[in-house]
Amino acid sequence: MSSATVKRENGVVYVALVGLLLIAMVGPVTLAAALIVFVIGLVLQLRLPASLLIAGGGLFVDLWVNGVQAWLVLPVRYMLNIYQNFVVPTAAHDMNAVWAYFGSLLLEVQAWVDFGPLGVFAGGAVLAAREVFLTGPVRATARGRPRAQERASWFAGMAKSRADRDEAATLDGSLLGVDKMSGRRVLLTDADANTHTLVLGTTGSGKTVTILNLVESAIDRALPVVYIDGKGDQALAQSVIGYAHSQGRPAYLFALAGESCRYNPLASGGFSAKKDRIIELRDWSEDHYRKLAEGYMQTVFKVLEAVGIKTDLVTVADHMRTDKLQGLIRKHTKQLGEARAQALADEVEAQKPAEAHVESLRAEIRNLALSEVGHLFATGPGGAGEAAEGDSWPGGVQPAQPGRSAVLELLRAIEERAVVYFCLPALQFPALADLLGKLVINDLKSTAHDQLLKPAAARRPIYTVFDEFSVFAGEQVLNVINMGRSAGLHAVLATQSVADIGRAVPQTPDHFIRQVFSSCNTYLIQRLNAPEDATLVAEAIGTKDDFSHTAQLDSLGSTGMGSVRRTKSFVIHPDTIKQLPMGEAIFVNKTRGEVKRLKVRYGRIGRQA
Repeated sequence: MSSATVKRENGVVYVALVGLLLIAMVGPVTLAAALIVFVIGLVLQLRLPASLLIAGGGLFVDLWVNGVQAWLVLPVRYMLNIYQNFVVPTAAHDMNAVWAYFGSLLLEVQAWVDFGPLGVFAGGAVLAAREVFLTGPVRATARGRPRAQERASWFAGMAKSRADRDEAATLDGSLLGVDKMSGRRVLLTDADANTHTLVLGTTGSGKTVTILNLVESAIDRALPVVYIDGKGDQALAQSVIGYAHSQGRPAYLFALAGESCRYNPLASGGFSAKKDRIIELRDWSEDHYRKLAEGYMQTVFKVLEAVGIKTDLVTVADHMRTDKLQGLIRKHTKQLGEARAQALADEVEAQKPAEAHVESLRAEIRNLALSEVGHLFATGPGGAGEAAEGDSWPGGVQPAQPGRSAVLELLRAIEERAVVYFCLPALQFPALADLLGKLVINDLKSTAHDQLLKPAAARRPIYTVFDEFSVFAGEQVLNVINMGRSAGLHAVLATQSVADIGRAVPQTPDHFIRQVFSSCNTYLIQRLNAPEDATLVAEAIGTKDDFSHTAQLDSLGSTGMGSVRRTKSFVIHPDTIKQLPMGEAIFVNKTRGEVKRLKVRYGRIGRQA
């Protein structure tokens, strides 16, 4: 048990005793006013803030009525002249006359005006001292009683209803909901969102509704949004796109099933950057083969760039052969010039030994280009090359026409401040969803790099949601968010459980889980059913100083003996996390040291979904 804590609680007792003495010295009106305040406080079970508010109000009124200098000195001096008769009675003031005078004071309005505010101050102060003493950890634990638990504010329900009607967008962030205990609004600022957010919650806990508050706020403030959905929720996709349209924002929906725009993940960057986007689609067992593939793919992109062909996946799949590349060079020799054409031809020839080693990579790209969704990657006229005039959907605002769809280029979409939704149904297309997720993330990484090249003042926040990110990517997500913070990337990582995070990197799941928690400084935790998940999250939130009580028992019950010792307890207990009702979350902001029980705002997109 901490001696400092005991001294602090004993100090409260001494202060209260001095207060009682002052009350008694200042006379019957002050004593009566203090007693009235104290009894009302006990009946209403007022807590410390209310007690301090009453004391402060009484002090303010007293200072206003009697003046700063005279508020306590004059009443005490006045009453001392009377109290001396208790010690040395005089003929002028016998005891009967003193008691009669006290009784008359209680009936005088002016006496209540002069002395009543001081009594209100004293009563509130004693109430506050009592609350501090009784709820102190040592006293409460030593009595074997649970310490007072923070109770939900009756105001929180009203505040939650108002938050549902309020705008999600704030001046510099997003409204998430209200604090269940105080009813105050809970905000996530853009500055805090830039340090990345982890959202955890089992199915039906309200995780998506929580995320949509951030999406709604970004749309309302004309900030670009990139939503990568590993569930492939078409209804949610339509709700997000529909809300963007209603706010006049450009919007693109890329979906493996149903209506979709076309997508060119190779639209931006030079030939080396495009090479990296393709190489990082695979896990390479040997660095030797990776180097061969890098050289080969760099030559492919270099030739396509030299002859002026705008690359997409279909174009690349058609030209991943040295004979095709040589044919292109011969066809464009006049355009290139003899010297440059010969240099490119020599470079292609040098890649022939590597051709056999990249056959599996070529097959993977061709499989994607020739799949039932391959047409979504053919962004030029007839499936390749430059887009024909009128063959695009500027900003994605107009609905697609039969045979003609929008062409999504991520860098351009972000410059348009558009909303981009990637709907990747992992159940229907497990292999494709995984491959496309990696492709999108590699494209996003390149886009973040382009943002870094701009002056800091020209970089705008980019809200990026990775929903069920373990379905389609692992280390790539951490790479892009860690690099993208300086580029203005505000990442939201969402999944159903801690175990799902580890499943993204099955070789080293525990290490990856630690990396994810370390990369995020804001947590939004909704109900987690698995005990080990709830415990891990509670440990990540942290512990606080606490006290435990032991009691000595005999055959008749408690002997009154026991001990109190210092311990540590969870700030948020795992059982609390396992029992969160739908629509409630634990909000943790590591940057500001905040932990709050949150009633999540039910926003406009959430009502549409």
